[in-house]
Amino acid sequence: MSDRIGAVDFSKGMLVLFMVVYHSLNCLGHESLPHYYLLFVPPSFILITGFIVTHVYVPRYGTATREIVSRLTLRSVKLVTLFTLMNVGAGLVFSGRRGGAVTGLSDFVGNWVDVYVMGGSRWAAFEVLLPIGYLLCLSIPVLWLQARVPAATAWVTAAVIAACLAAERFGYPVYNLYLIGAGLLGMAVGLVPDAGMKAAIGRWGPPLAFYALYWLAFLLLGDRYGVQLVATLASVALVYTAGSRIDLHRWMPVQVLILGRYSLLAYIVQIFYLQLFKRSPLYGDFGATGAVAVILLAAVLTWATVRVLDRVRGDHALVDRAYRLIFA
Repeated sequence: MSDRIGAVDFSKGMLVLFMVVYHSLNCLGHESLPHYYLLFVPPSFILITGFIVTHVYVPRYGTATREIVSRLTLRSVKLVTLFTLMNVGAGLVFSGRRGGAVTGLSDFVGNWVDVYVMGGSRWAAFEVLLPIGYLLCLSIPVLWLQARVPAATAWVTAAVIAACLAAERFGYPVYNLYLIGAGLLGMAVGLVPDAGMKAAIGRWGPPLAFYALYWLAFLLLGDRYGVQLVATLASVALVYTAGSRIDLHRWMPVQVLILGRYSLLAYIVQIFYLQLFKRSPLYGDFGATGAVAVILLAAVLTWATVRVLDRVRGDHALVDRAYRLIFA
């Protein structure tokens, strides 16, 4: 793993843990609580994906090379296919049941426009995967333009975010486009040179000030798309700063790093465990202590699954090849 960036993996691992809290609270019926305090969580995954495209992939593979095009295309197709297959499978297993994000297969297929175009619908689970797949596909022409016009990524990002703000203003929100806008913003940030990155988030001061600005904007303006973008940037910047300043060789940061390296799998399995719990006899009304217990259990199960897979991959080449085929 010597070619990996520790701060990036740490950030992804911490976002997995935040997502466990977010999904657990939603599962327990506290929809307003996670949205109020963790509104940055869903767009943070796609923002950091965009950041990885320009900050990791571009230096490694080039801006518009055949290698980066094939890699981005393959990952995009895998994500959209994985999203579709998992929702079809969940629809077959839970067909006819209501009350959760996973609904019947007929609902998923019959509302395909809401699922694949608008996004954010109650007809699909694992919904963050789809706009990430879209972003990876869109990043190919954006990088092609970037190779010819140095400010292309910034202009495309500004145009998409402006379209999102206009859609919100006139009451036509497109959730998938909202997340793609966050991903493009991550791409634009990823193009900042390392010296600029260190100046901006190499110390605690700038990220903390930016995070305070987010809360001020939230208190003054409420839950708006622009505020959510600021929240996402500020929160990811804080986590990234932590990952670049702490000792990543200690036991606890190492566990977070492992979650980050398997962030896609961890995102999927935590939803799977919570859906099983929601349909089990144990599900019911939980107080604060019960909610904390559910969050800790989901986090431990997610971590344990990742650790077991990491060990098995090292011992069995067939498992390693299967993992790479699906997730790499």
